[in-house]
Amino acid sequence: MKSLDSRFKLSSFSRVSTVLNSGETAHHGVLTLAGLLIAQVAFVSNTFREWHSVGLMSLVIIIAVVAREFSSEEVATPFDRRLPSNFNITVGILVVLVLVTLWRFPKTLSENPNYIQIGVDLLSHASLFSSLLIWAMYPRRGHVSILFLGMFQVLLCVAAGGVSRSLAAQTTVGVVSCLGFIIGSRIIVSADYLRTLDSSTTSQWGTSADILARRKAASEKRTRAGIAAVVLLAMTTGAVASVTEKMLPNIQEQLQTRLQSSIEAATRQSFVGGMGYVRGSELGAIRSHLVDNPRGIALRIYAEQKPGYLRGTIFDRYSNRKWSSESVRLGPEGDDVDSSLHDHRIEDVGFGTTELQSASGTNLRRFNLRQPTSERVTPLEIRGDPMRGTIVFLPLATRWLEASGRELTLNHHGQVKMGVNGNAPYVAGATVLPPREQLSEAQKQRMLFVRRKQREQLTPLAEELCRNATTTRDKASAISNYFQREFTYGTDLPERAEEEDPLTFFLDTRHPAHCEYFATSTVLLLRCVGVPTRYVTGYVSDEFADVSDIEDPCWVARNRDAHAWTEAYDEVSQTWFAVESTPGRSYHTVDPGSLNSQVVTNGGKSNRSEVEESESWLSRAIGWVLSSRTTDVFFTTFRYLQIVVLVGLVVWLIRRYRSRADSEISLVDRQSRRMLAKVDRVLRRRGFIRATDESLYQFADRLAGEVEVSEKLKAHERNYLEQAAVWMRAFADARYQGLVPPGWESNKAQ
Repeated sequence: MKSLDSRFKLSSFSRVSTVLNSGETAHHGVLTLAGLLIAQVAFVSNTFREWHSVGLMSLVIIIAVVAREFSSEEVATPFDRRLPSNFNITVGILVVLVLVTLWRFPKTLSENPNYIQIGVDLLSHASLFSSLLIWAMYPRRGHVSILFLGMFQVLLCVAAGGVSRSLAAQTTVGVVSCLGFIIGSRIIVSADYLRTLDSSTTSQWGTSADILARRKAASEKRTRAGIAAVVLLAMTTGAVASVTEKMLPNIQEQLQTRLQSSIEAATRQSFVGGMGYVRGSELGAIRSHLVDNPRGIALRIYAEQKPGYLRGTIFDRYSNRKWSSESVRLGPEGDDVDSSLHDHRIEDVGFGTTELQSASGTNLRRFNLRQPTSERVTPLEIRGDPMRGTIVFLPLATRWLEASGRELTLNHHGQVKMGVNGNAPYVAGATVLPPREQLSEAQKQRMLFVRRKQREQLTPLAEELCRNATTTRDKASAISNYFQREFTYGTDLPERAEEEDPLTFFLDTRHPAHCEYFATSTVLLLRCVGVPTRYVTGYVSDEFADVSDIEDPCWVARNRDAHAWTEAYDEVSQTWFAVESTPGRSYHTVDPGSLNSQVVTNGGKSNRSEVEESESWLSRAIGWVLSSRTTDVFFTTFRYLQIVVLVGLVVWLIRRYRSRADSEISLVDRQSRRMLAKVDRVLRRRGFIRATDESLYQFADRLAGEVEVSEKLKAHERNYLEQAAVWMRAFADARYQGLVPPGWESNKAQ
């Protein structure tokens, strides 16, 4: 009977311990899942600039659920242990999707909607609030759908431009997503495991104490394994990031180049034709931007005067009705291609100095695209749409660029190909005239190339038009005036035979056409008379949109402003100049001389006074800290943290090894070793070193013999060595008998 009573008490105590432990585990799970959801809320709010609505609403929900769980005194019940109902979750997600659509769709819908962007917005917010709803229903254990919705939401935010395309940002998002998924999986899966374990063991008598012990041991083991996995993930990611930092840009560029033409051909006839930036590699590609969604805004420009022509893509080879760029990518040195045709990289020269109008506090860096000049420049703050792509649009005479990035890649035309974070605005510093540029023979040949058949067809016309022209600019004016005078503009092209070349048909019939045909014809005709030329596509921004059209008044470039024109090279002045052949068009760009307040650059730096610089350094420093991208800070911290973690891991392993070694030695042995080591150190300072193959008795005899034969020893030294010899023998006797050795009284020896 007494045995049964004690068994009942033990079982009751174990059950109480189990309940208390489950309560602590539940609170831990609630806080962990709440932290992960807060991170998701921050990501979505930052991506869509919805801190005041999405961020505040979500934080209120999270705080309310956490407060409810911690204020409740109820312990885990059978209801808490049951698995969430898939039916309830499905219905909840559908309800959230409907409510989010009613809330977000009218807000994102415009006169010319971007359906892809609307879909990304709706699904991102629906995923976030579905996760919050499911967690509010099951805050202690969560559900596996939260993991799926979280990863899906991260992908959508990345697609919406929530993170830059730099390696640092991409690595940061990847690492944080993996860690969040691991932590969330452990909480959710462990909850299922504990529910299963509780249901199968609570009915047994006398086993709860053992279960708690095994759970504690297993939890400690999982914690150590988790730390090791995180360290391994950090080291592996750092190594992969270092390798791909040099290889990834080339791979991305090759893939983009191969797919771009196919993408343009596929989207030209579809409803998404005007949702990307204009590139125009194929004849007719620009027309889709002019016709499909013509009022869609591609660029917003903040400047004191009309921005004019903004170059986006430069082509130098025309073949089979398509334009392409023959720039040679960064690769191994020593190949057969002229070095002037290679891409090259430039690094920043410091922080940007232009005060932004659209995003104050954004951290930009300055890159000198050309040699610094003392000429007056006009700053143009340009904000694009990251959903459209990564093309950077700049005036022809751009001297420097302030952008969010670490390193820029330029092709041999000086066009920025990679390195600019499209999520942030960038500032172009433009002058009136482009800088001098000397072309190599390889570059000239590249920009004089015309296929033999086309050259035979076009040369007679080109020579006829330029018969009275003596200079490069005269030839360009003659051909431009010919198209302006003899042709008309139109987007509806007449039908022609499939096998007939569209350019030849255009020149023969003189049918109405759009800018692509005029620019392409001008390039080829000028090349036939020896003028290096290139084909340029971009936007012409000459419309100022006020508050009745957009929230922030600025210059805009819409889809209907997509354009193609020609740039010709003047060998006398060694400069490029624009040639506009499209009827009804005239080329214009920024003119710093027409501004009342000018910006002067000297060596790539602003001309603000030293007094202003000294007065504002603190505010600018604070602004830089507040504007630093979270991903960049995390990436830098993440890289250097690996060293700290590695050192800590090594120290922990050494201490663990020593603690294990010490645990196998008795207390008497440890005290004896410390005692002997102390005496050895004292004797070593006096010149008496015990050999490794010398026993304690032999060492004691050597000390005693030194006292007898040495006449140089002083009285206190003799006394010291005699005491040491006596102690060595006593120590050896005690150790061989398994006793505690006598202490060393150093004060008596002195």
